[in-house]
Amino acid sequence: MAKKNKDKKEKNFYFIEKILPGHITTFKDISTTKEKERLLYLESIKTVNEWIKEVYQIISDNDPNAMIIILADHGGFVGWDYTLQTVNTTTDENLINSIFSAALAIKWPDNQPPTFKHEFKSSVNLFRTIFSYLAEDDIYLKNLQEDASYLNLWDDTNKGLYKVINSKNEVVLEKKR
Repeated sequence: MAKKNKDKKEKNFYFIEKILPGHITTFKDISTTKEKERLLYLESIKTVNEWIKEVYQIISDNDPNAMIIILADHGGFVGWDYTLQTVNTTTDENLINSIFSAALAIKWPDNQPPTFKHEFKSSVNLFRTIFSYLAEDDIYLKNLQEDASYLNLWDDTNKGLYKVINSKNEVVLEKKR
């Protein structure tokens, strides 16, 4: 059980990492299929959802105005046979999105989101936005990075770093120069 912070005058930052649900298997394995991997992934989603509810409640009980950020930095690769298969060229929107989909939820202090413009297409600029909010200064928003996603491809057709999702959230195949 979490220990209550007795000194409410102090600001605190806690980072809690839970590597769940993770992603499908990394290497090609003849004993599994993408359907089995999908079912395992769905089970781990149920498990992590229960964990998130418990942790959220502990934080809320100890600090009702806490900023809580729940973030998955990438998807589960569900639909692929194994994660290393992503070195092969594809423009299949479902497969690309299964890699780069990111879950994000933010509980803002006092339930007041920033007054400045803040859109999240990806987690690329998340911390610039959070730091601007906490500093009450939009200076970090003056140097936003492109909301794009890249894959390192190594198949016979394409080799090198490729943009696969552009800033308009479109699946593309553009070699990085």
